[in-house]
This record gives sequence, C-alpha cells and structure tokens, in this order.
Amino acid sequence: KMLISYNWIKEFIPKLTESPEEVAQKLSNSLAEVESVERVGDDFVLEIENKALSHRADLFGQLGLAREIAAIIGKEFVLPDTKKLDKVTGEARPATSIEITLPSPEISQRYCAAVITGVKVEESPKWLQERLISVGLRPISNIVDITNYLMFKYGQPLHAFDLDVLGGDPNNLHIEVRLAKEDEPLTLLDDSELTLTPKDIVIANVKDKESLPIALAGIMGGKSAQIRENTTNILLESANFNQFMIRASSRRHSIRSEASLRFEKGIGPEIAMPTILEAIEMITGDVNADLVADKYNPLQREPTQIKINASTVNYYLNTNQSKEQIKKVLNRLEITAKELNDDELILTIPSHRKDLRIKEDIYEELGRIYDYNKIEPTLPTRNLKPNQDNPMWRLKNEVRDILTRAGVDEVISYSFITEEQAGLYSSISDNKLTLKRLSDINSLHLKNTLSPELSYMRSSLIPSITNVIIENAKRFDEFDVFEIGPVTIPQENDLPDEPQLLTIASFKRSKNANDALIRVKSLWKRLVKDLVLPKQYAKVLPLQLNLHDTKGYGFVYEIDLRQVLKERGVKKYDRIALSPPTKQDISFFIPATQEVGPIVDLVYELAGANIKEVELLDIYQSEEMRKSNKKSITLRMIFEDVERSIPDSEINPIREKIESELIAKFNAQIR
Repeated sequence: KMLISYNWIKEFIPKLTESPEEVAQKLSNSLAEVESVERVGDDFVLEIENKALSHRADLFGQLGLAREIAAIIGKEFVLPDTKKLDKVTGEARPATSIEITLPSPEISQRYCAAVITGVKVEESPKWLQERLISVGLRPISNIVDITNYLMFKYGQPLHAFDLDVLGGDPNNLHIEVRLAKEDEPLTLLDDSELTLTPKDIVIANVKDKESLPIALAGIMGGKSAQIRENTTNILLESANFNQFMIRASSRRHSIRSEASLRFEKGIGPEIAMPTILEAIEMITGDVNADLVADKYNPLQREPTQIKINASTVNYYLNTNQSKEQIKKVLNRLEITAKELNDDELILTIPSHRKDLRIKEDIYEELGRIYDYNKIEPTLPTRNLKPNQDNPMWRLKNEVRDILTRAGVDEVISYSFITEEQAGLYSSISDNKLTLKRLSDINSLHLKNTLSPELSYMRSSLIPSITNVIIENAKRFDEFDVFEIGPVTIPQENDLPDEPQLLTIASFKRSKNANDALIRVKSLWKRLVKDLVLPKQYAKVLPLQLNLHDTKGYGFVYEIDLRQVLKERGVKKYDRIALSPPTKQDISFFIPATQEVGPIVDLVYELAGANIKEVELLDIYQSEEMRKSNKKSITLRMIFEDVERSIPDSEINPIREKIESELIAKFNAQIR
C-alpha cells in the first residue's frame, strides 16, 4: 500500500483548501482508488493501492504525489524551503576525496557520494519522527531517519555507511559499483546471509586493491557498515541502478525493501543529485554541489516528443476543449506544449514521466485530468456496412472444428523462444516435412525481452509445440495437440513475413515409434481429406521431434495456412449409401525396410471404383521378426456402393489380385 501524508502534501501545495476526503475523491476519480482516510495525530493519512501505480515511478515519493494532486485539482505546486536538524553536526569533505568506478550505463547510470565527518547519532526531532510515522516507518536515528525521510519525499533511495567501520580514509576513498562474483558472500542489515551471483549488483569498498561488497545495490545495505550509536563519520550514497536487475535480485534472494520497490519501477537518474544535496544540508546545514562526487554515465536518449491534434483529442474523449485549455492542462502536468499550426501541438515529455510514449498516453492524461465523470457517454459512430469476408478466419475455425472433433487439444504458446531454438523454419519437399535454420538470427532478437531465456521471435511453431510436448509428457502417456499461430520470417530489405501456421503433433510413450507416427498420419490425412487438399499432401511424412530425455516418441506436421487457402479444392458431398460398407483385412509380412506408402497406393489402384478407403490398422515387429528383417502389416479395405451392398463374391477376386501383386512386387508373404 502507498500512504500519503496530507500535511506533507500541503507543504508542496500551499493553497490546498480541499479536505483530505475531497483529495481522496479526486485521486480516486483521476489516478487510483484511495481505500481509506485515517487521522494520525495532527495529520491525515490516505491509503492508495500502489499496484495501480506500477508504471508511475515518479509517484513513489510524496513530492511526486503532491505534483500529481496539484495537477488534478488545479493548484500551484511549489518546492518548500528545506528544513534543517538543529542537533546534527558535521562537516562535508570535498568531493575530490572520493573515487567512483561504475560499470556500463545499462547497469548503473549514476552514483553520487559524499563524506561527512564529525556527526552525532541520536534521536530525531519530533517533526521528523511524525513525518516517518505518517507514512508507516519506524524512526531509528537521525542519520537513518534523514535517508528514509528523503526517500519518501523524492522517491530516491539513499544509504549511509559507517566510514570508520569500512576502514576508509576520508581523504582517500574508492567506491566501486560492480557485478558480484560467483558465490561471493554478503550479510545484510537484517542478518540475511547471501551467496551472490554475477547477476547481482553490489556496492564495494576498494582498499588495498581488494574490492569488498558493502551492500546489495538498490536493495539493502550490508551489516558490516551499518550506522551505529557511536558512528561519527559517514559515507552518503545516492545512486541509480538497472530496474530489471534489481527486481531479479530481489526475487532471487527473496528480499523486498522500500528501496527495491522504487528502483524496480524505473526511477530516473536525475533525482539522485538533488536528494543527496538535501541530505547534506539537513545534516551539516550547508549545501554545495562541490561536496558531492558525482559519476554520471547517462544512457543517451533524446527527450520524448509527441505530436497531437486538438480535434483528435476531442474526438477520442468526446469533449469540446480548446487548444488553449489542452495546453493549460498539459502545463499542469509539466508537459511542454509548442504550437505547430492552428490545430497541432508538439509535446516535450518531462524526464520523470517515462510512462508517456505515444499520443494515446496523452489522450488518457487529458481525460483523467479533465475528469472522466464530466464526459458524456455516447455511442461511437459505426459503419453499418457488412464486414468483408475473411477467408483466413474461416479456415482457422474450420481447422479447429476438424481437429477438436478428432479429439486433438488446441494449445496456445509463447511467441518467444530460446536462442537455441531460434531461426528454425519448416518446409514440405519431396513428400517430407523438413526443418531448416536461418543463417542469421539477429533480426529475430527482441530489443526489450520479457526474460533473457525467451529473447527471440519464432519462425516456426515446432519449437513451441516441442516444449509443450516435453512438459505434458511428464503427466500423460499419450496425447495429440495442435496450434494455430503467427511466426516471424525475416525478409531481406523488407518487413518480415508473418504467416499463420498450423502445427499438429502426436506423442506416445511407447517402445515403437510407429504408434505415434500412425496416429499423427491419420490426423493429417483426415485434415487433407476434409479440407479437400491435393492427394499428394496425404503422402507427406511428418518430422520426428527431438524430445531430449523424454521417454516416448513425438511426430509433427506443419503447414502455412496461406498455402492451404491457395490449394484447397471445393468440397463435394456424396449420396449416403443405402447399405453399410464391406470391409476386408489383408495381413502380410514384408521386408523391414519397405515403406508402406507404395503398398497402399497399389491397393487403391487395384481395388477398383468401389474402394472408399484403405486403412493401415497395424505395423508389428517381434524380436524374431527383427532378426529375420521382416515386419507385419495389416491393411483394411473398405468398399462401398451407394445403390447396393457389395458381396464378397465381387471382392474376393480383387483381393486375390492384390495379394498376387503384393507377392510379386514387394516380396510379401500373405498371412
């Protein structure tokens, strides 16, 4: 929960006349739900759900909240004079006494540090204790309380180290921000004993060429350098760290702190300096930027600029605001608006509003400050013309219907895959499904990944379906799955191709790969028949999946649905037969290396016009048959005539001819 001190907010909005309840109502209407307003001593505390503010790093301090409230209620926002502590004494040393080493800007953009000697650690004055209590913090000592106070004011965490415990020379101090070493130990303030990894960022004290960690950066300080009652010399820190690495470390070590809460939201490096300057002033009574060692390696980014049209704003919000009214609201949000013409504005976004990236973000800002309750709800204008037919949409639904009726489960998997799986794409050639790899996968790499493991766009559904099968094979002995989804295939000097693919896969935990093979082929043949695809598609062989250590076999088919749309025929319906079909089975031995496809083709050719279907019922090979290099095949012939029942007397001569040809052409032994 986020706690807002009404008295603290009033320091930034001197002309605030609205009651705490009125402020809560306006915040609920325009920002996030205020769940309660409680009196705490002479103050009122508003409790707001901070999950709704996860994209607003600037609102994790009372100053940012006050700026937001001022914009919502239309009052002036000012920065008050800094309050000083009377009993804290000390002297800040020149910044030249501190050497700072930073890694790349992607890890840490800024580190500010100051050495203060001769301080006296004692109880904080009453006003400071009340401020901390109002936002849910327990006062500890004046130095620690000042760092917490400023963190809750600016949203920028600070930390104070005991310089004498570090063994540091106030005139010669070296602080290093670096990645931890593998299995490097660190004990934190709460007595947590950590074993670090190179994915953790640490603050280290460099002495005698040895770099020893004194804090888990952005999360918690180390116990060895904590502020004690007898502390007289301190090192103040105000820094900025990679938000994703801080969040990952916090989760990896199961440590949540007020500092990590703010860093993982993405606070900017700009507020690190003003925060530490105010800390120095509160401790020593002096403020001078030359007292702060400031190592600043910002990521080079141009200020965000967004173009909007006043008429478009009014169209989306259903309002009638003039361009001047819009500019006035934007100025309250500290967004600079410059006129380009009678209707168009170009906006420069302040550095603390990293959530504003596109014009729709601006529409939302204007709408919530205007107050959604003032907007009259109306039905949007709609085109009443019938929608154009979408053949791809119809085909996908038809495929889903065919496969789900056959008992196949549909899956939906991530579009992101690992580097090992990246760049694979499938094609059908020579009646086989093959999987090839692109020569360059860099064009498939994501710039902002959800996780380092899933950092590539897929160019085939097969890697995704393989992951699905491996996971489900832990729970089921056999199953069939399919997926319909887009993939990304790079094109030279052009935008990538994004076809919709269909993948069908079968898995069976069996000693014989044919069990899974027969199942997936039967599903594929059914799909080819029901979609009226050319008959050569029925002869395509699937690809066997690499399931690593999974016991069992998996086979897969994949096809571009655009190809299906292009090559499918018109479905024709036959008359319903008056009599049931006649079925006859043929069982025979053939050489183990002989493919079954040509045999099925021969049966179709010799069976005559009344043959409806030839089914492969069984492929079997015993240990004895394996030694003699044979296998057993059973085919079922289904004959049908719409006018009559076909007697065995007509089928037997056909059967004898087929058996004779099997013996002659395929060295078969009829069982």
